Amino acid sequence: MDPNAAWNAIRSAIEEARWTEAGELADGLLDWIIKGGFPPKITGVQPFDLIVAKATCEAVCAWDLCE
Repeated sequence: MDPNAAWNAIRSAIEEARWTEAGELADGLLDWIIKGGFPPKITGVQPFDLIVAKATCEAVCAWDLCE
């Protein structure tokens, strides 16, 4: 997985209100992170990026929105 590409795809899906796609992408990135994969580069501080990416993915996965 390319976590940076996944992060950008999640961002794009959210911006365009493609909620189902955003949830699926977030689920995939979260699974990657949980299994020990490195986080996307958000701030450049990897421990912080890990927290931000994980929390964001968990939040997006918890959304109960429809397209």
